[in-house]
Amino acid sequence: MEITTAREYVMSRVLAFVADAADAPLDRVHEDTDIFSGLGIDSLGLVLILVNLKDTFGVPEPVSEAGWASLRTPDDIVFYAISRIDLAELDVPPPAG
Repeated sequence: MEITTAREYVMSRVLAFVADAADAPLDRVHEDTDIFSGLGIDSLGLVLILVNLKDTFGVPEPVSEAGWASLRTPDDIVFYAISRIDLAELDVPPPAG
């Protein structure tokens, strides 16, 4: 995936975090994949994903049960992350090539 925007960069990292938590190849993880029913991730796997988000982007964990429950797909996780970080401040790597 060629990264051209900050959102794409965040998505690329989230897809990698989800693949790692699911112990699945990256090509099995898509923006709309349900991480629980589609990949078998449990609540501890979601915690691992969110710890990686916090370590990488400084995104805090959700404070409510509803916040946790809303994170079902990589797209949900990216929306959650980008609503809490300043995309203009991200150090997006330049496209390879």
